[in-house]
Amino acid sequence: MPTPFLYSNVTYAPESKETELCQVGPFANRLPSVKGRVFAESDEALLIAAGVPDTKCWRQLARSGCILMRHYSKLQSIVAESGISGNRIGIYISANAGATDWQSAWELAKAGDQDFFSVLNRTLPRKHIFKQGAYGCATQLGIFLGITGPQLTFLEPEAQWCPLLDQARFDLKEGNVEMAILAAANALEDPLAVYYESKSDPALAPVEATACVVLKKGDLQFLPGNPLPPRNLHNFYGPARSVIDLVEAMHHE
Repeated sequence: MPTPFLYSNVTYAPESKETELCQVGPFANRLPSVKGRVFAESDEALLIAAGVPDTKCWRQLARSGCILMRHYSKLQSIVAESGISGNRIGIYISANAGATDWQSAWELAKAGDQDFFSVLNRTLPRKHIFKQGAYGCATQLGIFLGITGPQLTFLEPEAQWCPLLDQARFDLKEGNVEMAILAAANALEDPLAVYYESKSDPALAPVEATACVVLKKGDLQFLPGNPLPPRNLHNFYGPARSVIDLVEAMHHE
């Protein structure tokens, strides 16, 4: 039976966009080669394509947040048409933090005692400090959509488990919210993080991806149980894995 969800979507980086992820920047020739699929657009280009009200917010959003904004246009329409007050809508996000500024760290490591503070003042990433956190994703999406209800970020959901779903289900059942937006994104911008992830399971190919589903209380009867049945086991989707499994499970119920 078809499910009545207002919106559910999964978007993967195209297969044609496979690129080197580890041997880049200060890690060139220092880490093993790991290739994966990424969105070709820069952070700013992702926001321009998404049609968000302020594309300059890429300066304070981790790349995962910029990828997640691919859902903005559809979510804007849903929120506007629902007539639900912004304080009765919850946002539940799963995303990875932005990349560490490894180039600056490398320059500091090579600086001698006399040059350390001058190099520190030159490389200190003041304007990039907010990009290194994932928590801004839910906040920025809430600002764009006019949502002032719960805004929660989950950094590393375990495989086959969707904590976003648990919290959204609770809030909908208890009447804390009338609508729940669950969204997740995986970015592959940090070479060292990609390397450690690839070591944990070399068989999985890293892929940038994003998934989103919008729920109301009446939709809960159609949801699959938690833990979720595993789906695509050939790719690594990072913190987006649980929501991708949720959307795919919903469409296979």
